[in-house]
Parts: sequence; structure tokens; C-alpha cells
Amino acid sequence: MYKVLGREILGEKRLGRYLVEFSFKCPDENKRYYLVSSFTAFFPGRVEMRREDDSCKTVVLLREGNYPYVFIDSAWNLYLDQDNQLIIEKDKTKYSLARVGIDDVEKALREDSLLPEHVIHVERDPAYLSRFLDQVIIRIKIIRNKIRKVYLGVLRDDREILYDMEHVYRDNFFDYYEIFLQESFDKYIFYLNPRGEDKLVSFGRDGLYDAKYFEITDLRGVDTPLWWLGAIYYQIFPDSFYNYDPSNDPPEKISIDEIPRKRGYLGGDLRGIIEKIDYLRDLGIEAIYLTPIFKSPSYHRYDVVDYLSIDPYLGTISDFLDLVREARERDIRIILDVVPNHVSPCSDFFKKAIELGSGSDYWEMFRFYVKDLGSVDQDILEALKEYIYKNSCRKIPEKLQVEKLFFERFYKTPAMARWDHDNTKVTNLFREILRKWIDRGVDGFRIDVGHGLPDEFLEKMYLETKTYGGLSKVFIIELTGDSTHYPLGVISDSAMNYRLYWDTLDFFVYRNIDAYDFVAKLYEQYFYHPYHVIVSMYNFASTHDTPRIITLARDIETVKNIYAFIFIAPGSPAIYYGDEIGLEGGSDPDNRRYMIWDENKWNKDLRNYIKKLIELRKRYSILRIGRVKYVALDRDSVAVIRYIENRAVAGIFSRNIAKRTYQLDLRSMLRGSSKKLFVELDRGRRVIYLDRKHLYQLI
Repeated sequence: MYKVLGREILGEKRLGRYLVEFSFKCPDENKRYYLVSSFTAFFPGRVEMRREDDSCKTVVLLREGNYPYVFIDSAWNLYLDQDNQLIIEKDKTKYSLARVGIDDVEKALREDSLLPEHVIHVERDPAYLSRFLDQVIIRIKIIRNKIRKVYLGVLRDDREILYDMEHVYRDNFFDYYEIFLQESFDKYIFYLNPRGEDKLVSFGRDGLYDAKYFEITDLRGVDTPLWWLGAIYYQIFPDSFYNYDPSNDPPEKISIDEIPRKRGYLGGDLRGIIEKIDYLRDLGIEAIYLTPIFKSPSYHRYDVVDYLSIDPYLGTISDFLDLVREARERDIRIILDVVPNHVSPCSDFFKKAIELGSGSDYWEMFRFYVKDLGSVDQDILEALKEYIYKNSCRKIPEKLQVEKLFFERFYKTPAMARWDHDNTKVTNLFREILRKWIDRGVDGFRIDVGHGLPDEFLEKMYLETKTYGGLSKVFIIELTGDSTHYPLGVISDSAMNYRLYWDTLDFFVYRNIDAYDFVAKLYEQYFYHPYHVIVSMYNFASTHDTPRIITLARDIETVKNIYAFIFIAPGSPAIYYGDEIGLEGGSDPDNRRYMIWDENKWNKDLRNYIKKLIELRKRYSILRIGRVKYVALDRDSVAVIRYIENRAVAGIFSRNIAKRTYQLDLRSMLRGSSKKLFVELDRGRRVIYLDRKHLYQLI
């Protein structure tokens, strides 16, 4: 069952998010149980249930909303909440539904007066209070249609100065306000002007009508223009990029023609990336994100055997150091994909857990749901040992494919044993791994299955990266669901922006939403992350886990529209190798085809267009660090306006490629300007630069 216990208390009586308890009778005392919902990207691991007698419970903090949820055990069995009759279906799976705070908000909307519990500012959350370069950003949300104006009072030299806060957007429940301030201060307060009243009402540390100032004691964010703010990434799946050294090829290579229907090695290596590094420099990319390069029994290498060595089919440590050096000479950074959620059973750690059994330190590093190996079916145990010791985890025995195993895994594959992230030795192991690769010259990490790891574990890894490597080392988590429920800026610098990916497809390709819905979704993500995170989100059109964008869109103009959008919108635009030349591919493994190096087979028009987008990013700092405004121009068209210091770059995008003209009002972005522009789109898009005196068509 689920039960709303109340609200978190901020200050002495100010209210924040809802405290929600989820519980159910968990049947097996040897298994772990997880709560799975939209706030865990529908994946187990982030929120673990704690056992109390025969029940499992957890308490989570949630903002108002509807939350599909289900319980799942460590063997991936799903359990609906038998005490909750609200059931919905999502992606052919049934979920129980928790309604959190919806009734409260709907009641407040019907009230004539402003209720104090529906004015929200959480000063310890960097989404509400953060630093971005030389500015402090402060946000507040207020039940909709109750307020005419919001002012921020700043205390400076014992004198209070009032600033008008900007109304950012409105959803079904709330109005959202923010302000960017360059002046230094350490105390502030809000003043609200209720509709129909000629007065200001204070909102201080203890809520509505309170006059006590908020004090800035912990200001998260960035105060220097670090390279990863709006950087341009290029993702490489090493096995598929370029085979420079056939001498290190695996014996079981498949042919290039087999890849659309068969998984297997193609032979790419690190020397191949070095050989093509000038291609990447010519394209203009600033950072290479490599999927795992560590020793592994598979071509994708997400089942790591040794985190500190290079897979011999890719090369050597010397090859990697050469890659780092060659990249650095060309001002290109190297980002490694680290896999802390699970490990290959062929790793020394798992082998020793099996050899030494329960009670050993190694056993405690994993999540077994037997008390000792004596209770394991001997046929299963022998099949596991055969898998580990005889075929080096390269071919899963049939017995392990059909039988339930006795340890927790990634999904249900025997190839990936899940670490126990509560274990101090696991935490220290990954601290050591991060430090070692920082010493070898990497510029940051992408964390696999970040959505399925506990926040506490991620925060420790994030702090280790920053304290050992410095603020310039970037820390990105994989996050396949709604990012707004994760404390980005606290557990990471950035995340793979799957939410933007799905919303972009829904607007430009599938047309499931119109421009007004699209803008609302963009603003929701905007408000619930600090701005340095927003301009650092890893924005992509394809990855090694998704079909290629050209295959989904089936139209080169739509592909150009989507790439132009993610290059103009705030965030770090990312290119999946081959997208720039029109490389096609469906679902895994078809999306991992061998890179085409025959230029006669390239879509050169697309490559030249993406190269122009990269040049724009490099030329205009506005596109890296400028503020943003989204505008729905009609049901099919949206404008993204980036602006800073009376300069702007505006991208206007329509999923209807017929020629049309739109009026764009830029007065709120170019102060003192009366500019209203009429912009004609060419094949569904137009990008322009302007200031008070000039206007240039860029693309």
C-alpha cells in the first residue's frame, strides 16, 4: 500500500515535498525488494525496500503528481500493490497508481485565497537556488492564477533592494518564477502580490507572511566556464569504428553484413580511433565518449572482467595513453563509460566470492539470495562454474539460461552480476577505479545504469571525481527516464537526456504531441534542474541503445531539424558515430553497424549541415551558456531563443516543411529593443543571430 505521511518541513513550518510510504508483504526473506516507478526510471536499484518483519517498506519524497509503481524482487519478479485498486497499463505492463498531492492542489485551485502550503521554495535544492558563473539563480513556484507579480528582496549593506522576478511558465497546477542576479548578497526574501489585492505579502524562511530572510549557506553550481558546459560530444562504439590493427582481432569476428541481425565482434580498436582522430578534429567535436573499453568477454563490453585493464581486442594501455595524448593535442577530451551497477561473473571478485563462499568479504560485495552455496542446486552451481572457468563467460550454458540463479543480476542475464552498493568495499573499489583512470588522463566519466543506482552511491562517486580530479572532470549518468526526479547537480554534473530524446521524437517524428505540449515538457525539465545542469545535459538523437535517427525519421529534413534543435537548445549536443554521414540502423545490434569510411557512400549534405551546426556552437558562446526561452508559435512550430547581454540566437523549427512566416517577439530578451521579427522558414527551420543593430541568417 502507499500512504502520504505528510510534507517535509523547511525552516520551522514551511512545507516542501510529500513524504510517501510504500509497503507490501514481501514473501521471500532471502531476496531484496525494490520500488519501481517513474521516479526510478521504471528500473530497480535506486529505491530499495527495507524489511520490517514480514513487510518491506520505504519512504520517498515526491512532488505532487500521479505515479505508476510496482514492487520487484532481486530475481525480477513483479508485484502489484494488492491494497491499491488503482491500476494502469504502461508499455504492456500493469502498474499500481499512487496519487500524491493531486487532491490538495485541485482543492487549492478552487480556493479564492492563496494557501501557504502551495508556495514552494526549497533553498537546499539547487533547482531552486544555485550559482551559474557570475550569477545566482533563484526560483519559486506558486499555485497558479493566485499571484500577479513576484518580487525578490535582497539584503545588501543593511538595505533591501527589490527585483522583479520573471514568470517562466505555467502548468496545470503552478506558476513558475525565476531571477538571475549578478550582484553579491547572502540574504533574500520573496514578496507576492496576490490577484485582486493592492499589497505585497512576504514569503520568508518560515513561509507565507513570514519576514525572516533566507540565508545562502550552501550555493551549488559552477562559477567558472568549465569546458563541459555545452560541450560537443561524439560517441564511439569502439568495436564498430575502425579496425586499424588486424593482429588483435578476436577469432570469432562476424562479417559486416551480419551485424543487422547478429551480435558479435567487428574488430574495431583504439589504434583505429587514433588513425581517424583528424576526421573528428575536422568535424569539430570537442569530446569523445567511448563505450566500455575494459577487459570483457563480449563485443559491447558492458560485462566487465577487469576495470583497470584494456580489452586485448582493443589494444593496450599504451594504445590508450597514445589516444589521450593525440586527442589532447587536438583539444579533444576523452570520456570513459564506467559500469558500476554490475560486473562479469568472470571477474576476480565474483570468482573469489564463489570460491570462498558466504562469510567472506567477497561474498558481501554481491547480492546473493541464498545464505550459502550448500543450498544451491548442484547442477546449477556446476553450470555456473563451467561458464566461469571453462568458457570464460563467452557462452552461457543452457542450464543457466533457463534456470533461476541465486544472485542478483542486471535484468536476468547470468553475464552481469549486480554489486551490493551498500558495501563499503564496493564503494572504495570504484573510488580506486575512478582515480586510476583520472591518473591516466581521462576527462570524465559516463556512468552506466545511473538511473538504477542509489543516490548515496552516485554522490560518493561524483564527489570522488571532483575532489581527486578537479572540477573540470565531468560526471554524466545514464538516465533513461524522467530526469526531473533525480537530484542532478548533487549526484552528477549531467545525464543522458532521454527525456528530451523521447519528447523530441514525439514532436518531430511521431507527432504524438503538439508544440504547446512540447514547450510545456521542455519547461518542466528546465525548472527542476539547476541551470548549469540544463546547459550540460547530454542531448542526443541516437545512441548505441536506440535506433538510428535517420532510420526512425525516414526523412533527411526531419533529421536536420532534430539536430539543429539540439544544437540550439541548452545542453551538450552529442553525435553518435556515423549519424553525421547518414548511417542507418534499427534496434540493437543493427544500431552498431560498422562505420562507413568510403566517402562515396556518405550523405555529404547531412555531414556538411552538422558541421555547420558545430561551427555555430563554437562561434557563439550564447549557445553554450546563454539563457533560454521556448515559444510555441502554432501547433506545429516552436522557437528556441538563446540570449545574453542583448544578443540572441534564435532557432525556429516546424515539423511542417512548407514555407511559412512567423512573427518573433524578442523584446523581453533584448532590453530596450522594440524588435518584432518576421522570419520565413526554409524546409522547416531557420537559425538567426541578432543584437540591437544587426540581424544575420545563420542557417
